Order: sequence, then structure tokens, then C-alpha cells
Amino acid sequence: MFKATAIAPDGIQIIISSDMAAVDCAVAAFQRRFDRRPAEDLFNAALVLRELLTNAVAHGNCLRPDRMVSCRVEPAQENRLKIVVADEGDGFSREGMTFELPADPLTDRHRGLALVHAYSEAVVFNEAGNRVAVHLKFAAEAPSLIEQNKENRMDTRRNATRHSSVDKTGPAAGASGKRLRIVEEDASIRMTFASEMPLVERAVRSASTFAEGCALLESGAEGEDGFPELARVLRELLINAVVHGNGERADKQVFCEIEKLEGDLFRASVRDEGEGFDHRNAPALTSPTAQWEGSGGFRLVRSISEQIGFNDAGNEATVYIRRPRRTRYDVSMEGDRAVIRPNGNISAASAPDLKQRLVELIDGGAARYSFDFARVAEIDSMSLTVFVVFVKTLMKRNIQAELEIINGNDNIRKLFTLTRLDTHYMMM
Repeated sequence: MFKATAIAPDGIQIIISSDMAAVDCAVAAFQRRFDRRPAEDLFNAALVLRELLTNAVAHGNCLRPDRMVSCRVEPAQENRLKIVVADEGDGFSREGMTFELPADPLTDRHRGLALVHAYSEAVVFNEAGNRVAVHLKFAAEAPSLIEQNKENRMDTRRNATRHSSVDKTGPAAGASGKRLRIVEEDASIRMTFASEMPLVERAVRSASTFAEGCALLESGAEGEDGFPELARVLRELLINAVVHGNGERADKQVFCEIEKLEGDLFRASVRDEGEGFDHRNAPALTSPTAQWEGSGGFRLVRSISEQIGFNDAGNEATVYIRRPRRTRYDVSMEGDRAVIRPNGNISAASAPDLKQRLVELIDGGAARYSFDFARVAEIDSMSLTVFVVFVKTLMKRNIQAELEIINGNDNIRKLFTLTRLDTHYMMM
């Protein structure tokens, strides 16, 4: 189970079942909610949240499917973020525990909670030990220049509406606000936003990450390049709804729902508040060749989707699109060096697969390894444990190994340095 609900002001409430794939979905939902914060702050907060949820799922609830984990994340005073995570377990005693990162990087004990303490300003457990509240630095959201200009125009429009008895736009012109409103369930995401172009891309990003989370829940496999087909189709439908359906009127809304169906099939529907159009006689939708000058958007949608349909009015489009399955890891031999290229974040849900691939490489006699993190944005403590165990296994087999990390982002490099794993893995 996974459910995320936006809460005011600018917060999110999440409930998940006790499985690791749900942790990834929860972190992705958090990142969508706070996606315009500074990259380093977002990485740090996501790491802390992931560690707290992983601890609650694996240790608090002991991976029992009948137990839930609840989480609330919201801004606190003076550029701080507050994260509260609670599980349904019996808690634990913290007597004698220091939660400090070990001097020896090959020591596994309490690495997750030690990282939480390292990145946070305050960590407070309840008496039982099954609820924790964390405060950490988190810079204020900075709107883009485009959105600032849009906001100025909206303010002007609101003022004109208030002071003019002739203006017929009505008080609803600015009532919807600027936020993209999102509600997520286990297999669906619903979004509502005003007809403003900057919000289209935010909706597309949210839908794409949701679809990727569905794949994680189902199979634990992360896509190589996300779900670009869904993003392209949804972008065209949303632009059509904003521009042609609602005429870019900010007082009119766009409604979008993405639903995960059986297998790799997804259904996406987009509705606007316009008058619709005669879709039954649109050559781009009815012609066998889907050719019609000026209808590139619908041609693209039709070429990618398995099916496209409209309601009677023509102001709601529904498409069915299938997510291609992609490999999760690319492992190749370049001379005597094994090169491992993960295609996404390395988290608790994906760590077992990584471990299996590394065991296969050791059994094959490889001694030189390169981990290419070009497509990796995040790594959690349970995945770091795989890298620790990998070093230990090589030592036990008396293999003089050469290990390197290439194309790691600044935050990942910092994480390896903080945990002292850079003493075993060269950061290239």
C-alpha cells in the first residue's frame, strides 16, 4: 500500500505498507512535492526520509504486511524541514547507543540512523522508540522567473476583478491558486491545476515518477530511462487542454488522472473546462495514416498510444499506453575490468539484485571494478551495506581488487566520504 496526500502549507502526509518498494514511492512523492528546492537540500532531506522509512519498515514493523508506516513532512520555522515517521512496532531501547558513523567503514551497525543524525540538526524519539521527529536545514522555495511573471499578471487580474463592476471574469479567476494539487493512491495519481503552461511540466514530472514507482512496487525493477512514452503523450494532452481547451484562462482548471492497470498498461485521462471539439471528424484521429496538417500533437499521441478516445463533448481525452520493460543493470567487461552501470537509484528495493550481480562477477574471477553512477541520483544505507559486504567478500577470498566510482554526483561523493567508503572505492 502507498498513499500520499498534500497538506497545507506545502507539506505531505504519506502512509505505506511495510515493504521496501513502497519506501521508494514515498521518497519520490516527497521529491515531487518539494521539487523546486535547492538540489543539495532535496538530496539531504530525501536521504534522511528514506533512512527513517527504511528503519520503520525493516526494523520497526519487521516487514510485516499487516503493519503500516505513517509519515508527515512539512516546513518548519526559519528554513527548516520537519519529518515525523511512526511505525506500529514495539519500538526499541536507545540506551548505550551513540548513532555515530563508525571509524571503520566496514562496520555495519546503525549506519542508517547514524546518517540521519549526521544530516539533521535534531533527532527526537518518543519514549517507546517507534516514533521519531527530525529537523534539518531546508532552504525556502524559490519560484522561477516565469512563475514570478505569471504571479504578477495573476495579481493584476485579481485586482482588476475586485475593483471593476464590468469585468465578467468573476472572483474565480485566481481562486485556484498556483499549486499543482496531487492525490496519489496505490495505483493512481490525480492532478488538478490552473491553465498555466509552467504547471504542465510539473504535472508531467509527477506522473512520470509515479509510473516509475508503480514499476518498483510490482517488480522491483527500475526503468533505464524512466517512462518517456508516457511523458510525451501526457505533455501533448495537457498542452492541448491548457491552450486549446481552456484558452490559457487561469480561472479554468485542467484535470488529469493516471491509473496503473494490469501488467505494464497505464490509462491516462485529461479533461479541461472548455467546450470541447468535434473529435469524430478530426482526420488526425480518424484517418488510417493519422496525417493532418497542424495536428502534430495528436499524431504523436496516436502513434505512441495503444488506444485513444474522447468523451461526447470532446473535452476529455483518454489514452492507453504500455510501459516498455527495461533492464535494470548493465554489466560489461572492458578488458579485465567489470563495469557496472545502474540505470536508476540504488535503494533497499534494488540492493538484492545488485548484490546478486556482484556475486556473479566475483565467481567469474573479476578483480577490477568500475561503478558508473551517471544515471544514479541517490543511494541509501542498505545499498551502501552491499558495497561494504562486497569489499569484505573480496578480502575473504584474498582478491586484491581495484574498485572505483565514476560519474558520481557531488552528493553521492559526499556520502561515500562521510561513511569513509572512499578508503576502499576510488572516487574518479
